Order: sequence, then C-alpha cells, then structure tokens
Amino acid sequence: MKKPPKKPLGKLIVTQSNNLIEADYSKAELSANALKLFKLAIATLSPKDEEFRLIRIKLPTYKQYMGYKMDTPYGRLEQDIEKYCLALNSQVVSIVLEDGSVLNAFAISSYNVNPSKDELIVEISGRLKPFLLQLKGNHTSYQLWNIPRLKSSYSIRMYEILSSRRRFGKRTLSVEKLKALVGCKYPQYGIFKRRVILKAQKELSECTDLRFEFEEGKTGRKVTEITFYTYPNDPKANDSQQVFAFLDEEFADEKNEGFTSETIALFKAIGISKASLDKMLAEGWTIIEDEDARQKAQRRCRTIHEYFGEKITLLQQSKAQKNPAGFLVKAIKEDWQNPALFRKRKA
Repeated sequence: MKKPPKKPLGKLIVTQSNNLIEADYSKAELSANALKLFKLAIATLSPKDEEFRLIRIKLPTYKQYMGYKMDTPYGRLEQDIEKYCLALNSQVVSIVLEDGSVLNAFAISSYNVNPSKDELIVEISGRLKPFLLQLKGNHTSYQLWNIPRLKSSYSIRMYEILSSRRRFGKRTLSVEKLKALVGCKYPQYGIFKRRVILKAQKELSECTDLRFEFEEGKTGRKVTEITFYTYPNDPKANDSQQVFAFLDEEFADEKNEGFTSETIALFKAIGISKASLDKMLAEGWTIIEDEDARQKAQRRCRTIHEYFGEKITLLQQSKAQKNPAGFLVKAIKEDWQNPALFRKRKA
C-alpha cells in the first residue's frame, strides 16, 4: 500500500464518524493526554484508506504535540506513553450502531516504542474501521491544532460534541446525556457545571476555533437540560503555549463547503429565499458596512458562510422576534454580537 504523504502537524485533520463522536464515555476514565494521543493517531490516518495501517509517529513530533520539552528523558517519555496506551487499550467507549445495538470498543489494539527509529507505533482497533475509514456521510472533521492546548479530557469531548453540530449553531442535551458523552461521574450539577461546562467554555474560548454560550433548562427547580449556542472563534496566539501554528488561510478556503440543506431551510423559514441568500453571499465581506467590524469578522470567522451561520445562531438565541428576517439582515450588515460575549470582551 502506498504511504500517503506526511503533513506537518498544523495541517492534520481529525475525521471521524458522528457515531464515534457521540459514543458513551461513562465506562472510561481517559485522561486528556490519552485522548490527545488517540486524536493524533486518527489525524495521521487517511480517511480514504480501505484498511488500517500501523500509525508511525516520530518521537520529536509526539513531544512537540504533547507539549514536552525536547530534552525530556527517554525513560520518562516511555513511561507516559505506556500509561496512555494501556488506558486506550483497556477502557471501552460505547458506540450505538445503525441497528440500535451497542459496540463496546477499545481505541487501540497494540503499540510499541522503537528507540532505534525514534518512533511510536500504534495500531488502532479494527472494530473502529467503519467509524474512521471510507466515510460517506454523517461525519465530522476538525483541525488537530484545536486539541493539544486543552487541559481537560472533558474539554476535548465538549469540543468534539459541539463541533459535530456547529453548522446548526444550537444543540440541546439532557444533563445525564451530556455526562455520559464526556465521561463525567459528578453526581451534583453544581460541581458538574463548574468542573466540566464552565472549564470547557473557558478552554475552548482560549484555545480553539469554537466558543459557546449556554442556557439551563429546568424541571421544577432542577436543571435537567442544557442548550448550547456555538460561535466561530479566533483564539489569540500565545507563543509560550502554542504547540504549532494555525492552518494557512488557503487551507481554510479549501474547507469552505457552503451551507447544508438544513441551514438553507432555516433561512427560508424566516422568509429569506435561496435567491436572496445567494445575492447577499455574492457581496462577500463587503456586506459588513463598517470597515473595522469587517476586519474583526474576517479574523473571527474562516469563511463568509461561517459568518452567516454565526448570525443564524444569534437569531436562534434571541428571544421572540416580530421580524426575524430584518433582525438577521441587520445583524449581518452591522456584525451584531451576542451581548453576553460583548460584555465579556469589555470586562
């Protein structure tokens, strides 16, 4: 089998079936570093492959990605790799299959460190093949650079869970469902909110291309569900923490896939036809009237489609609107922001 060309870390993409993203992690207690290693292994795959191949990761690359100093002793590195790989090989995640049955799968089936070639060799579990290779639809891709600076395994899972629906801008989950997805066992909601949701909100805003706000839904006095609103994000570069550079703008342009049919239906539902939408899109970034606001929007959103999606989310988060189409058009032209986010920036 011909080996795919190697890509620099900043160009790697994690692609996986949404069934895998929606897996139940309640039986696992994977650390953030174990999850990071698994995501690096996935990103090293080619989704077009027909069969799994051994994943070969050069140790200097592994050190860079995981945030080690280049002079970290080999023994320390080997001990950590063993700890993460044993966890990935012994703790199951539960994946709901198309027929409704549940597959309990391990992330990797084997690993070894080859000191003579200065590389880590990982074999992904064969049962995960339908969720990582030859994916036709119902899958999510994100850029690997979003992962290494996240310190919590819950934050990594929150990023994936929200990324899978980011085009819709809104997602509601029951508290119990969210706990299962992130693998959290905190019984009290207050602790869960502080250590999982609020921590993820801070980490995603600082380190990834996605940020979120949320609203709590109650049954009586008990919080039973949470609605998340997702927005594009442009984290500030921090050279002391940043593991590798962000993707080039030309790569972001390659990922511009327009709107899904569901998003187009949202525009139509508020009275904006496909023809009107195409006319607005044709204006490009010049549709934003203020030059300063236009530049900020371009830094924040990778594409004009993502910018329009941001405003759809803002409309969804707003309360009852007598004229939703008018609200949306003004939000687009004037780059209206979520007031809560705006207050945070001024604080």
